[in-house]
Amino acid sequence: MITVPFNKIPVKPQLYRDYIAGNPRLLRFYSGYYRNPDDLKRIGAKVVQHDYQRPLLVEVLREINQSYGLTPAIEANLELLKYEDTVTIITGQQAGLYTGPLYTILKAISTLKIASRLSKLLNRPVVPLFWIESSDHDLAEVNHIFFPAAQGPQEFTFGKSENPNQQSVGSIKFGKDFEQFSDRIKKTLAKNDFYDAVIRLMDETYYPGVTYSEAFGKMMSRLLGRFGLIMVDAESAKLKRLASPIIIRKIQDKGRMNELILEQSQALEKADFKRQIQIRTELLNIFILKDNNRVPINVLGEVLGNGENGNLLDNKALLQIAQENPERFSPKVAFRPIVQDFLFPTVVYVGGPSELAYFAQLKTAYEFFNIQMPIIWPRTSASIIDNKIYRHIQKTNIQFTEIFRDYDEVLREILIRHLETNPDEIFASAEEKLTAIIDWLMQSLEKIDHSLIEQMDNPSKKMLYQLQSVKNKTISALKIKEDNMVKSWEIIRSFVFPNKKLQERVYNVLYFLSRHGFWLMDYIMDNLDTDLDEHQILNVPT
Repeated sequence: MITVPFNKIPVKPQLYRDYIAGNPRLLRFYSGYYRNPDDLKRIGAKVVQHDYQRPLLVEVLREINQSYGLTPAIEANLELLKYEDTVTIITGQQAGLYTGPLYTILKAISTLKIASRLSKLLNRPVVPLFWIESSDHDLAEVNHIFFPAAQGPQEFTFGKSENPNQQSVGSIKFGKDFEQFSDRIKKTLAKNDFYDAVIRLMDETYYPGVTYSEAFGKMMSRLLGRFGLIMVDAESAKLKRLASPIIIRKIQDKGRMNELILEQSQALEKADFKRQIQIRTELLNIFILKDNNRVPINVLGEVLGNGENGNLLDNKALLQIAQENPERFSPKVAFRPIVQDFLFPTVVYVGGPSELAYFAQLKTAYEFFNIQMPIIWPRTSASIIDNKIYRHIQKTNIQFTEIFRDYDEVLREILIRHLETNPDEIFASAEEKLTAIIDWLMQSLEKIDHSLIEQMDNPSKKMLYQLQSVKNKTISALKIKEDNMVKSWEIIRSFVFPNKKLQERVYNVLYFLSRHGFWLMDYIMDNLDTDLDEHQILNVPT
């Protein structure tokens, strides 16, 4: 197992690193620590005391998963969920193109593996769930994917990125133009033994007439359903009906939740941590759906338009809608976890750095609604390489930690190691000698005429400047001479740390499936280590 400590990766935020390290100054904002078995057992025992309407919940989940692809493993987990002592572990992600960046898959597999481990620790069934965040209206975040390419990340963007009416992205259907978009991607895939299977996966999940949410669920089920991962559609009308009581309580709170989050956020900042969610205290933290568009509501009960002009609904009218048509409501980012954990006996939520940060703002809000906040388990972080990339790493003779350092600095070190010639040392010696000569000359001129020293000032600076110029040209010449070494470094960097971002945050799983086939899911399941709190490099055999 190849690992890189997170303190060697500059893009990992400090709050994330402090949480993993178990910083007590930060942990007080959470319900427990994921590496503490006693905390996990305590919350596991507490969440089963609530009534979750399990028979109805299982019926709704079965219907959702039937539309995506109900596997025997999912069916078995649904049956387990009926039992009163069964608990859940949840992760989630927005419904993006072809499941979005690779971290979506890593989240899901982390959840599956942690579920198995938790079941042994808690001595009770632990069912893995994936919450499809189909409510979000940020289309620009999910309408594109990236593949590795010779000139850096290759972007494929479908349609427009604007969503002026704030329609739930999960409900947006792909039109006929999606086939042309899909064909562009297919042309870039490797023509090998896996090609036909990957094309079939694309055609059977993302196609004209299907929504973002449906397509996402279908593809996730095809890839991971055999491991028992249950998909949850946030916009399911039947699921929202089960959530009606918590939506009613949210309407009745008249902004108290916002005040609590604001107080928690201020306490977080006093402890020198940044808040993730920016709270507007005048808004109710839920949207109401009008013509499939998400419209905010303020604490007065005003349904606001894009221009902040609203139609007043009194408290009685809002509560009536929540009782009779709860599917018309959609939670905002801060309220979504509370709805989720009202519905499910959640012991653990598996999240990325941003989710980890915003949960730190929610502890008192959970307490206000008398819902147990789950323990937050950071998803396992990893990059995928193959033998080709590994050969480039061996050729350049770099350590894996160097991939995440300054590009030019590491390139210079690679060239020096390879050539056994250090331009820095050569020119440092030359500068030392040149400075000594200038000093000797200045001392000699001082004895003749002091005014001559001032005349030497500019020539001295020019000589040192020219020396630096020759040094830069020497480095450039080395790069040209060792072009293959430079190209190897470019390939490594672009593949593992594209645009100074972790691979998992950029590249899409289709690229890796086209290189390794569906066996890749089994390989990640077998090799991703949820016990390690470091970035993992998975070298997939070809």
